[in-house]
Amino acid sequence: MSTSRDRVRQALSHQGSDRIPVDFGATAVTGIHCRVVEALRKHYGLSYKPVKIVDTFQMLGEVDRDLADAMGVDCIGVGGTRDIFDHDTECMHEQVTPWGQKVLVPIQLDLTQDKEGDIFVYAGGDKTYPPSAVMPNGCFFINAIERQQPIDEDKLDPMDNLEEFNSITDEELDAYKKKVNEASATGRAVVASFGGTALGCCFCTRYGAKRTEGYPQRGGVVYVHCDASGILTRNI
Repeated sequence: MSTSRDRVRQALSHQGSDRIPVDFGATAVTGIHCRVVEALRKHYGLSYKPVKIVDTFQMLGEVDRDLADAMGVDCIGVGGTRDIFDHDTECMHEQVTPWGQKVLVPIQLDLTQDKEGDIFVYAGGDKTYPPSAVMPNGCFFINAIERQQPIDEDKLDPMDNLEEFNSITDEELDAYKKKVNEASATGRAVVASFGGTALGCCFCTRYGAKRTEGYPQRGGVVYVHCDASGILTRNI
C-alpha cells in the first residue's frame, strides 16, 4: 500500500498507484469554504472548534489533521505569515461571520458589519486608507473593490506595481522551514506556496497595497508578457 507522499509522487510521474491521490485544502484552489469545513467535521463526528480561515479572500477553512485523516486527504499545505491583504496569519482572533459561524481570522480583520450589512477589508488592517475589498451583505466570501485612480497611459511605470513585492526575509524563511518540517512529519505530500507569485494571473491583484495611484484596474492587476527579450508588463 502506497503512502500519501508516494501516491502524489507517482501521480506526478504518470505512474500507477493503489488509488488516486486526494487533495482538499492544501492550496487556494483546492480549499473548502469554512461553512462546509464545519459541516464536514460534524458529519465525521469530530470535536467542535472554531474553523481557522486559511484564505481570507475566499473564506476557506483549514482542513486540519483529524479532518484530513477522516477524508483520506494525501496533501498538506504550507503558507506564509501574511495573507493576500497583508494580514498577519500568525496572530488570529475569534470572530463571528454574518451567517453566525465562529471562525479564527487574522487580528487585523474585523467582521463587524456596517449599517448596510457590509464588511470592509483594509490592506494591513490600516483604516487610514480606503478599503481594498468588501464582503457584501448576504455574501459568503470577499470581493475586490475597484480602486482605479487616474493614470497616464504614456507614463506607466512597472515599479508602481511592486510596493508589496519584496525579498523574502530570514524570519519568513525560518517560519517556512518550521512549517514544512511540521507538515512533513504528517507523512502527507507537502504543498508549499510563497503567495503573490502568480505573475500574469488575473487573481494576482493589489489587495494588500494601501495606495493605488497609477495602478491598473482592479486595484492593480499586473499583466505579464514573456518573450525572448525578457518580461514586459502592460496594462490590459
